[in-house]
Amino acid sequence: MEEFVKKGIYVILYDVLDGSINYVILKRKEGWIGWEILKGGIKDNEDINDTAKRETLEEVSLTVDVVKSTEQSIFFSEKDGKRIRHEMIGTFFAKVLNHNLILSDEHSEFRFVNLDEALEMLSFDDVKTLLVKVDKEIRKYEGL
Repeated sequence: MEEFVKKGIYVILYDVLDGSINYVILKRKEGWIGWEILKGGIKDNEDINDTAKRETLEEVSLTVDVVKSTEQSIFFSEKDGKRIRHEMIGTFFAKVLNHNLILSDEHSEFRFVNLDEALEMLSFDDVKTLLVKVDKEIRKYEGL
């Protein structure tokens, strides 16, 4: 089977309320159905910081300042009989200052949930592992 490479980024959106971190998870309705964190593809010659900001604006209608994480991830999918290697070369996190998210057509709903709830709801183990690692970075960044 022929393999294609698609480069992308993750953006982990969160808020802090009473010293607790709540993460934004999105229910995907396009391509497959399940819970995920915000992700998107990098356009030709696009800086990955710009990709993170663009994807956040496109998928949840928020303008955010992003912080780059040290984490990266790779996962595989199949489409039209072709194997796709998704190289998530950038993971970012961004604090949400307003909860008025407006979803793109890719998602049907969103929730703010704590880490344990997110780990129960997220559809893929690699994303759960990534969230646990980035949670530690966010806690340090926020002084929690």
